[in-house]
Amino acid sequence: MARLRDEDGRLKLDSYPRTIEMRVAYADVDSLQRLSATAVSRFFEEGRAATVIELFGVAATVRPDDPLQLSLDSIAIEQLAHGRYPGFVTVATGISALGDRRLGHSAAIFQGPKCLALCEAISLQAGPPSSEAAEVLEKLRYRG
Repeated sequence: MARLRDEDGRLKLDSYPRTIEMRVAYADVDSLQRLSATAVSRFFEEGRAATVIELFGVAATVRPDDPLQLSLDSIAIEQLAHGRYPGFVTVATGISALGDRRLGHSAAIFQGPKCLALCEAISLQAGPPSSEAAEVLEKLRYRG
């Protein structure tokens, strides 16, 4: 099985059309002052949620009665390096696939120029996306 890190584009910040800056909190580090796996997962989930909100609106993320409700189906995370505290991380995201009620998310976490972790997630859609979402999708498509 191929690893995420084997795809060169995933390690480049400019492969991802959307970025958010997040502060590393003291609670995000372990006893060795390294970014914990739990924090890495949370950063990826925040990035995924922000991308989904931009693509489909808040309702698709937080309202279970919305016809386009998305639910996380699978996630793969590879940690490549240790992050540091204090500091900030850049969570970079993009849509890797859209079709048949499945939405693929590619993401990476950077601290400065260093890629700390990679992620590929699949969300399942309860309903079809709107025509406006298809337009926004092109802006958010992963370019790796």
